[in-house]
Amino acid sequence: MTTPGDLSGIRVLVLFGGAHFYGQERANIEVMRTLRERGAEIFVITDERHAGGEVEGQLARLGFPFSSAQLTVHWHYAIRRPRYFLFNLKALVSTARELVRQARRWKPTHLYVMNWGYFASGFFGFRTLRLPLIFRAGDLLPDHSIFHRWISRQLLRRADLTVCNSQFLARDMKRIGVSRDRLRVICNHPPLRDETTAAESTPAKPGGVTFLFIGQVARHKGIFVLVDAVREMIRMGNDVALLIAGGSPLTDPQLDRLKGDIAGREFAQRIVFLGARQDVAQLFRQSDVHVCPSLFEDPSPNVILEAKRAGVPSVAFPVGGIPELIEHEIDGFLCRETSRQALIEGLAFFAQNSQARQAAGLAARQSYETTFGFPRFQREWVEVFRDTMPSC
Repeated sequence: MTTPGDLSGIRVLVLFGGAHFYGQERANIEVMRTLRERGAEIFVITDERHAGGEVEGQLARLGFPFSSAQLTVHWHYAIRRPRYFLFNLKALVSTARELVRQARRWKPTHLYVMNWGYFASGFFGFRTLRLPLIFRAGDLLPDHSIFHRWISRQLLRRADLTVCNSQFLARDMKRIGVSRDRLRVICNHPPLRDETTAAESTPAKPGGVTFLFIGQVARHKGIFVLVDAVREMIRMGNDVALLIAGGSPLTDPQLDRLKGDIAGREFAQRIVFLGARQDVAQLFRQSDVHVCPSLFEDPSPNVILEAKRAGVPSVAFPVGGIPELIEHEIDGFLCRETSRQALIEGLAFFAQNSQARQAAGLAARQSYETTFGFPRFQREWVEVFRDTMPSC
């Protein structure tokens, strides 16, 4: 049995360059939080382009100290456009300088990076500092150019441990050459959300069986397929409704047209766009079924675990690592394919059977407790940093 002081003396320097607070950011904040609870100290380097934004705001609220550097922009822009290339050359120097400066000032025992892009930004700094590097892999590594594949190889060679959030990702890491002894799988834990100012404008339950979508309102998240499926179910006479919670990262004219079309039709009271929300616990309480219709190889959506914790079954497409999170027709429903008709079948399985819905909700909560709960998550991350602690 471990104790709260397990990681006393461990100091982790984290490169955390995100602009928005999405799933990756929430998952890594959860790692940082659990390390600190066990006695580790954390210092974060952020991207100065997003100073005062969502990431720094959350770090400040949680009491994590941070500084900033100029991180690189996406390299596929830089390779094609000279001004971005010059920007990235300067950013490589800026990030390396700040990593080395904080390492000398703060004396970390470990380095921590959470995606390909941040490693690319800190490439020279990570090569200079010979401290143990933990790479927490939350997505497939890019392989669409020689440059991207080369950086991916450098990242995996430099990392003392690569920690994947699903077996799906671990299999891909093995495919590209990561040895078993430098690879671990730690499933996500439902992230902490700040709900202190939430729930003031939470809508009333629309009626009937209520489906809930939480996430980026974006094409790759399957929002168009989901809305089409629910509209078809309503046309067929099903007493169902859909709540959609989340922001849209980019302006999408088709999404705007979709919202306008719904607002002016008979679906207006049944399909509700809520915008970005923090009061997800309240939204789960007002919903009967959670839906995760990701169309890409989604390694491990946090929101499925949040649904499990809330005792709400999930309907999802069988992509990426999602099949590892759902036991079909036990604590959720895995659709046979990524299509509107397959999604309708999954939604109807719960919409038309209250007993199955209730049983799956109880099984989802039990799954969270036995497989995905916080003690397991904390214990496994403690082991990562203990096992890589530099010898004196």
